[in-house]
Amino acid sequence: MLLQKYAQEKLERSNSVILHGCKLASQLSNRGNRWEIIGAVWVEMLCHAASQCSGSRAGPEFSET
Repeated sequence: MLLQKYAQEKLERSNSVILHGCKLASQLSNRGNRWEIIGAVWVEMLCHAASQCSGSRAGPEFSET
């Protein structure tokens, strides 16, 4: 029991993508509001991608010609 608790706490402190994916899969399988969770994840990913991209890359596509 104590070993399981230690292992769980160690996993909770981890920042691995696999761990986050497992947590997300668990949330999606246990809830009826899957689309809200999926939408929130997409918004988070898009915001992160936008913050990592310089404005000069998208600028020419949206500028007037």
